[in-house]
Amino acid sequence: MQLDFYAFIDWTMLSGFPVGPGTPPKLLAFPALQRPRSRGRLTLHSTSPDDQPTIQLNYFADPKDMRRMLDGMRLAWQILHEPRVAACWQGPIVGETAQVLDQATVASDAALMDFIRNNCSTLFHPVGTTKMGPANDAMAVVDQYCCVRGVEGLRVVDASVMPNIVRANTNLTCIMIGERGSDWLRTEV
Repeated sequence: MQLDFYAFIDWTMLSGFPVGPGTPPKLLAFPALQRPRSRGRLTLHSTSPDDQPTIQLNYFADPKDMRRMLDGMRLAWQILHEPRVAACWQGPIVGETAQVLDQATVASDAALMDFIRNNCSTLFHPVGTTKMGPANDAMAVVDQYCCVRGVEGLRVVDASVMPNIVRANTNLTCIMIGERGSDWLRTEV
């Protein structure tokens, strides 16, 4: 779990939030699952690059993910309501659906799960659509050198080769994959 805290002065920077210019400063806190158990699915409809794939995110398909989010939301609520922190921000926590998070919602598993489902979003760290793995892994698309199995001369060198998401933001891991891939390409030239 990663807890992110953001202080926003200009709320107009965030599209979808029901606040206007002149709104007092807010402190935004949200928990993020860094290693969700739930798995999504990407399905191709044809070999045409113009045909958009179907992406099924499957958030909270594994009940343990929701349990962790409940704990994370309650921890964020507790931190935001500590006297020294609470003195620095004003107003309720409002999600993308304009639903207000209040003490009654936080106290109820069902209400908090509803809030989470209605306000959940991606961290834009998708991985694993071109999984790296051994030859005997039917789900592995690339080998240990990021070479696509069955397609000579093609490599995939990005976050999609990660068999599982890392327990952090993916940026540094992607840089490492790119650096390693470039090393392999240099040795082949």
